[in-house]
Amino acid sequence: MANQVYNIALKKLADGLLAFGTADIRVLLVKVGYVFNPDHDFVADLTPGSNELTVAGYARQALGTQTTAVDDTNDRATADSADPDFGALTAGETIDAAVYFVQVTNDADSWLLGYVDTGGYPLPTNGGNVKIQHGANGYAFILGQ
Repeated sequence: MANQVYNIALKKLADGLLAFGTADIRVLLVKVGYVFNPDHDFVADLTPGSNELTVAGYARQALGTQTTAVDDTNDRATADSADPDFGALTAGETIDAAVYFVQVTNDADSWLLGYVDTGGYPLPTNGGNVKIQHGANGYAFILGQ
């Protein structure tokens, strides 16, 4: 599969409710077994809950130092942040993808943004550090043409 966007994120963008620079955007890791569905709206939709990583040391990460920029050369806008660092994760599970979401108050109202399964996935946990490195274009970009 390729990186994907959830439909709810497209709706929020169309409604002017997605502010990449100021939203409380977070990332969680899913194991092999979760199948991307663009119709999933909220973190709670990633059920069963057993789809999220559970190894010792794992916790969802908030994106820090969020920025947005206009790239006139490539006719797009970009969103970037500090690279999320999950720290050392105990061996025993395989990370299949990262899911970005906007934290509101809980899993039932925190809405999904995107599903990223390229760039080193699947990745077995082995006690080592897991850090998502955003590319030169940030973690998201919106094309103008």
